Amino acid sequence: MAVEVDSGVNRMARPRVLFLSPRPPFPPNKGDKIRTHQVFAALADSCDVYAASFVSSAQERADFAQVASCCVDSLAVSRRALIGLMRGAVEQLRGGTVTLGAYASGTIREQIAAWSAAAPFDAVYAFGGAMAPFALAARGRRRVLDLCDADSEKWLSYAGLCDPGPCGTARGRTTNPLRAVYAREGRRLRELELTWLDAFDAVTVVTRREARVLDQAGARKNLHVLSNAAPIIESAPSASQSRPIVSFTGALDYKPNVDGLRWFVRDVWPIVRRQAPSARLRIVGRAPVRRLRQFHGIDDVEVIADVPSITPYLLASRVAIAPMRISRGLPNKVLEAMGAARPVVATPAVGESLDARNGEGILVADATAEFAEEVGRLLCDDNACDRVGKSGQAYVRAHHDLDVIHTAWRGMLLDAGMRESGGCGEGAGRPITTHRASAQPGRPRPRIPAAI
Repeated sequence: MAVEVDSGVNRMARPRVLFLSPRPPFPPNKGDKIRTHQVFAALADSCDVYAASFVSSAQERADFAQVASCCVDSLAVSRRALIGLMRGAVEQLRGGTVTLGAYASGTIREQIAAWSAAAPFDAVYAFGGAMAPFALAARGRRRVLDLCDADSEKWLSYAGLCDPGPCGTARGRTTNPLRAVYAREGRRLRELELTWLDAFDAVTVVTRREARVLDQAGARKNLHVLSNAAPIIESAPSASQSRPIVSFTGALDYKPNVDGLRWFVRDVWPIVRRQAPSARLRIVGRAPVRRLRQFHGIDDVEVIADVPSITPYLLASRVAIAPMRISRGLPNKVLEAMGAARPVVATPAVGESLDARNGEGILVADATAEFAEEVGRLLCDDNACDRVGKSGQAYVRAHHDLDVIHTAWRGMLLDAGMRESGGCGEGAGRPITTHRASAQPGRPRPRIPAAI
């Protein structure tokens, strides 16, 4: 899909970059797409980008068209989730992984070979393990794999083979018939992740916790921590001015979110209501599953689906919660709440992903009674509510700036000297962070739209 290019740009000086993602990096409305959108926007401003993604709906194909308008050439391959899952299951039975089997594509490999025929790419970026084989098949001077999370740890958590966090956790749920499948996936992905550390020039993750999973000794010099940008709402009113509304925002069909919310509604919320009888709980996000929809209208709980923007719901709330008992990566919705000056009560599984100190925008609580106590305190104490909320906004402003993130990604992909900047050990793994998530790329050619 050739696009019009600004005639004032010297194309010979523009690096050729291959961008690979399992879904279009637009719109930035959930974790993986927030990250890939930020990386793509950093590159599209000054590079000739060739992009390939899978699309699973007419809407995703329309979303990819926005991406294609910023590329020299692009490819969107249709993917049906059920068929992909079946292929993945077969691949695992053959000794591979569901992850790679579900995203195998000869079409993408052929297109990458065609793009590589003229000259090697200056840089190849792949998001997630599913895209790693495609990146390794490309001719490139520098290859970067953005794992973002240690996906293997998530699968092992599902299987109950490692400790996913607080509040009872998933450990011991041995009756789950999929436990063996999760365990195999986790072990095999861990082997692949370690192999990819050797195969790629650089591997990136979103938090130091994820880096420690992959490199406990901190010896890997090509393992880097790059965080995500988060928006700041400078005009946000103080949290104490809002009604006693507790909010959760996020994907409502994502297993860790569903598990955490069910624990909160059933075990924590009754205690909170005894402390603050007028409190209401709003669960806001995409595609709520039946196990969450069933709470709507009971005990002042609202489940609100598929809103165009979560911002009004954040600003209408007094307290945000992150009750996930299994959590990998960076909780973008937590950062968004902090950027709106809303205090957050979170489990240790979530708190460990942030460098913020306890009380710096986020209060970490483990047991049921402790979690309820912190939520209740913020609902009843104006000073504590505003103090925690404002400190969280200051943290996001200082540590999650979009311009810094864009510069870091361009350096990681286009400056080979970044390979000498150190791994995830002491001093080298400090997350690079940002705040203005609505900033636009600067060049006068077509741009990917900013965050919504």
